[in-house]
Amino acid sequence: MGQLIILMTLCAITFRVSHQFSQVDPKFVPALPCNYSACYLPDCRCSSDLPPGGLYGPNLPQMVLFTFDGAITPTNHPFFYQVFNNRRNPNGAPMSVTFFVTHEFTNYSLVHDLWASGHDIAAHSITYDPNMAYWRTLSESGWRSEIVDQQEQIARFGSLPSSHVPKSIIKIQNHLLTTHGYFLSFVWLMPHWTGRRPKAGFNQHLDTAI
Repeated sequence: MGQLIILMTLCAITFRVSHQFSQVDPKFVPALPCNYSACYLPDCRCSSDLPPGGLYGPNLPQMVLFTFDGAITPTNHPFFYQVFNNRRNPNGAPMSVTFFVTHEFTNYSLVHDLWASGHDIAAHSITYDPNMAYWRTLSESGWRSEIVDQQEQIARFGSLPSSHVPKSIIKIQNHLLTTHGYFLSFVWLMPHWTGRRPKAGFNQHLDTAI
């Protein structure tokens, strides 16, 4: 069973990939610092670890995203059913989870069951290879075999519409897929709080620097 990481504002499981940008676009213009004395909601918000609008405690909205990666098997399916079945959000809407499904050991009838229960199904990869060197050196055909073919397998063996199975692409040479015309319906860039600061930041206006 894939690891489950739950944060107050984000729960997500995927590969952890560090990104390094070796070249800077000469046309790139850095964002200017935010003027805290002239930036007010709802039109503007500077970077801050304080909640907007002075909201605290029970009045502070929370958004929790649940995702799992790996195979869907008879072993872990009962756990998912037990945890999420008949649970609802505060607004009464059913609680749904996103499953990034790998091929090996997956029972696709159980994948269909999760989808029919209102959960989101996404393609992870076929091999689920933990070796980062494998992904860094993967060719265009290799990326297609791993990601696009897995999407097609989920749609076929899980009896799901292909449009309901987005592809999760790790941003390592994923330009190989876009260059060759493959649509990336979801790109995970690992934007998350790393714990290097005392508190996680809240949403901000993106026209100014952090």
